[in-house]
Parts: sequence; structure tokens; C-alpha cells
Amino acid sequence: MKSLNEWLHIVGIDPCPAAGILSQKAGSQDCPQPHRPILPLPNDTALLAGAARLLELFPDFSGQKLPLTAGDLDSFIARIKSYRGQRVVVLASGDPNFYGLAATLLQHVDRKEVAIYPAVSSMQWAFAKAKIPWHDAALISLHGRPMHHLARIWPREKIGIFTDRENTPLRIASFLLDRGARPEGEYFLLENLGAEDEKITCGRLKDLAAAQAESAPLNILLLIKAASPDSPFSRYPAPGLPEEEFYHTAGLITKREIRAAVLSFLRPQEDSILWDIGAGSGSVSIEASRLIRSGLILAVEKKPAEVENIIKNRQKFQVLNLEVILGEAPIALAELPDPDRIFLGGSGRSLGHNLVACWQRLKKGGVMVINAITLESLTTAREFLASQARRFDIIAIQVSRKKELAESTIMEPSAPVYICLGEKDL
Repeated sequence: MKSLNEWLHIVGIDPCPAAGILSQKAGSQDCPQPHRPILPLPNDTALLAGAARLLELFPDFSGQKLPLTAGDLDSFIARIKSYRGQRVVVLASGDPNFYGLAATLLQHVDRKEVAIYPAVSSMQWAFAKAKIPWHDAALISLHGRPMHHLARIWPREKIGIFTDRENTPLRIASFLLDRGARPEGEYFLLENLGAEDEKITCGRLKDLAAAQAESAPLNILLLIKAASPDSPFSRYPAPGLPEEEFYHTAGLITKREIRAAVLSFLRPQEDSILWDIGAGSGSVSIEASRLIRSGLILAVEKKPAEVENIIKNRQKFQVLNLEVILGEAPIALAELPDPDRIFLGGSGRSLGHNLVACWQRLKKGGVMVINAITLESLTTAREFLASQARRFDIIAIQVSRKKELAESTIMEPSAPVYICLGEKDL
């Protein structure tokens, strides 16, 4: 039963403008109505709000209309709230609960005062037009979000993407190919769904990246088998990949056993921002990407040859949320977003300066992990963390691996690595 307190009605309009839960038009042969009731706009509606193209579907409405314009969301919401207690109808494309206006409005209006009427979402229409089942698809919106958010749903076999004016289909295709996606991966691009100039194109990802013209602003991009199936991640599902899987300079890579321990100390969250200082081959960053799905990883390295290794590893492992910075800490850190996780694996004589600079930028409650090889570095790290961290710990790991001799096998030890952990005050 509908509550009398539901004054705000968020109503979905099907991508086809002649169909939807609210309509003042009859269906057409070109765009038949979905199997859902067609309801008239209530007579006591005090305010009709939404995108201008949706408001145009109701030319006979004589009440107040409120168009939603880009960059004006705050005043849009304030105006809606000023009508509290009167009937307000907000029009949204497709399902308002699916990357739509409902999520935003529910942050400002009590849900007891809201009624939501979903229509067929444009994503649903897109998969139907492409004739592809979508029950097992991964779906994401890049509206106002950075491109690296694609890491959250990569490398699923079927992907549906709401794009925007910055994250266009062409740029998305180029970005994915740069990060190791399959050039032969299939795409479907659906533009202006339900409009007279509706356009559907399909082909290979490499062809989309090479397109000369951008698509229409209203579009949905579907990707099918765009991820390369031969990523080492598929062969090694647990942390601690063999060193030979990474491009690296001989001897300059964190050993697999140490990497696994470092990740357990870092405890990265799905949305963490990780700084990897003195990243070398980027092996820690690469492994951390499996845990940081919607966050960002920033690998800082001063040696151009090692930066090239990180870039090659990023492509080999298809890591979408790893950015590489050629430079030396602390100068290279100035423009980076503040981290909640920091790994210092290669600071050498600059360790003391880097500890101070990094700790100042580390968010409250953040975690810093330092790998030390020399006793001097260990002392610097211990003294700093003992004076700054709310909790610190140190462990030593010495890896020994078998070595075959002429008629026997021995265990050959490597130098011990001291892993230092510091947690910042909340």
C-alpha cells in the first residue's frame, strides 16, 4: 500500500520515448510499447522535473517544470525539497535505481517520502538490441568517474558501460588496449537508443580505438571477451607470483615470499589509494591490484628503465588502476592524491626524508610498510615509526631456496629483509 507521505515520485522513462510507465503518447510501429501500464501524469502534480529531453515528452503539462542541467545538481535538489508535501514527479531515464537519480535523491529525502517507478533501463535495451543475454554481465557507470574504475569489473567476459563526455567509447577502447586488452575483443556501441537517429555499430576493439569520430553523447558500450585470457593472474590465484613472471632488471625485484608478507602487512582495501615508492619492477603494485579493485595504485620510480618494466608489467597483467610516475620522492609526490597505504621498498639513502614526506601525506588510520635490507635503513625506519606510529611492528624474513650441486641439494639463503609496519593515528 502506498503511503500518503510519498510526495516525491521518481519515475523511469523507457529509452524509447513513446513508451514508459508515464506517457502522454501512444506507441508507434517503430518503437512498440513494453508490456507495462501507461499512466497519465497525475493532475495534482505541482512540479515536473528532469532532463530537458524528458520534460519535452509532456508538452501539455501546464504546471511548473524544472530542467536538470549539467553542474546544477545542488540547486535542482534544493528546488525539489522546497515542494515537500506537494506532489513532485522527477523523470529519469530507464530505471532510476540503476545508476540513476534515485540514489542521489534518496541521500536528501527520507525514503518513506519517496516512491520509485522503474522502467526498462537503457542498459537492458542495449543488451536486447545486441541480442546478448546479460544475466552474467558486469555493469558500470563512468559518469563523472575516472577511467581506472573499470578495474572493478575487469576482466569479466561481458561488460556494459555507461559512458560520458570524458570517458567516451573511443577513449575507453584506447585505454583498455594500452593496458593489455585483446585487440580482437568484440564491442557493441549503441547510440541514441529509441530515437529516430538510433545507431548500432559492432566490431573489434582495435577498430573502435582507431575510429576517426566520437560517438553521440547518449550511448552505451558493450564489451564481449575484451580481456586477454592468458594473464598470469589466472595461473596464480594467490599472492606471491614467481619473479620470472615479471619484466625486471636482474636482482632488482621483491622476492615472491616477501611480496606476500608485504601485502599482509599493508592490508589494502578495495578502494585504497596506494603509493609504491621506489617501485622497481612494480611487482608489489601489480600484486596489490588484485585487492584494490576500485581504488588507485601509484608507482613512483626514478629510473627510466624500471619505469618501462612497470609499464610492460601493467600491460601483461592487464592492470587498469595502476599509474606510473617517473620521478624521485619526495618531489614526485606533490601532485598525487593522499594515500591510505604506502609501501617504501627502494629509498636507499633518501629513506629518512621520504619517511617524513610520506607520513605527512598518509591519511589518518593509514598504513605504511617499509622494506629494509641494511641495518642502517632498519634503524632509520624503527626510530621514525617508534616516534610517529600509534602501533609499529618489525619482522625479519630470510628466504632460502634449494640449489642443486653435483650430487646433492642445499638450501641457499638470501639476505634477510626487515619488514617494518607503522599505523597512523585515527
